[in-house]
Amino acid sequence: MADEKKYINIQKQFRKKFLGIQQQLEKNYGDINNRLKDRIRRIAYDYSDSAGNLTTASMDAMQQEIDGLSYWFADEMKDLLDDNIVRSADIAITGQDEAAKWYIKQMMNETTGTSREVLRKALTDGKDGILLRVKYGEGLLDNIRDFVWDYRWTDGYKLSDRIWKLQGTMNQQLKSIVEQSVNQGKSAVNFSRAVEDYLEKPGPAWRTDIKPGLQAGDTITTKNGLSYTINQPRATVKGNALRLARTETQQAYHKAQKISDKESDIVKGTKWNLSGSHPNYDYYEICEKRADHDEGLGKGVYPAGETPWDHPNGLCWLVSVLKEKDELINTLKNKYNR
Repeated sequence: MADEKKYINIQKQFRKKFLGIQQQLEKNYGDINNRLKDRIRRIAYDYSDSAGNLTTASMDAMQQEIDGLSYWFADEMKDLLDDNIVRSADIAITGQDEAAKWYIKQMMNETTGTSREVLRKALTDGKDGILLRVKYGEGLLDNIRDFVWDYRWTDGYKLSDRIWKLQGTMNQQLKSIVEQSVNQGKSAVNFSRAVEDYLEKPGPAWRTDIKPGLQAGDTITTKNGLSYTINQPRATVKGNALRLARTETQQAYHKAQKISDKESDIVKGTKWNLSGSHPNYDYYEICEKRADHDEGLGKGVYPAGETPWDHPNGLCWLVSVLKEKDELINTLKNKYNR
């Protein structure tokens, strides 16, 4: 009988390619971040006086420049995410098709007669076969892209909402740095260092005595009068941006595999697997619950294509659980009336 482990190993090989995309994504974001810092540095020097200090007269103009930069940043993030969402889905679809082709071909070598005919039919049927790329064409990538962009998480936000939220927060904080730097007579150099720390380095304060808008220990009062204290250092723009990018590319990868499993004749379930880097918590964490989930299909196995979404920054991975030889052949015989 065809080796299911080999099928899973093919999926693992393509998952490694996906993880490579995420590593490259971080490098590409680094380029955006460096350009952002360079542009802010140029603004600081353009509006500083002959002694290199920022002046009150320059504040409004600098803040207008920050407005333009923040919109540029949002556009760059959209392009970065869109490209990597499509690439992630493409790798997942290719991996699923390659694994399915291998499995069916191996099973064809073990069968004869009608059984072999229906396996060949499943492999070569362009209209209703097992290969996603053949069955749905390149439009499937567009559908997955649209799904990821339109999906609303439990907080009600879509991906575009999150980008604008990140942009709005960054814009507000950078303007705050401009205002404080001008009011304190800071130099362009100190201003630029403060911006760099804000973008990249978590902590309660920046290297200069310019303070972030909110930091650990600050108390916030909501519109309805409730108060709470921030007990974690602020997140950086870089941290939030990469968290967003990793989450959405993972979602695209999972979405493609879930579609494949849901539509496949050879898959009976989808198994949730913990990442090799999954930490050991002192409580029963959500991913561990999913890996232990059992509704009669086996530990961690959900009905085909019905696994839940991973949490932000998640790296848990899915594998297909295949139908046994006779079960698969009977499924295909019923499908093709043989």
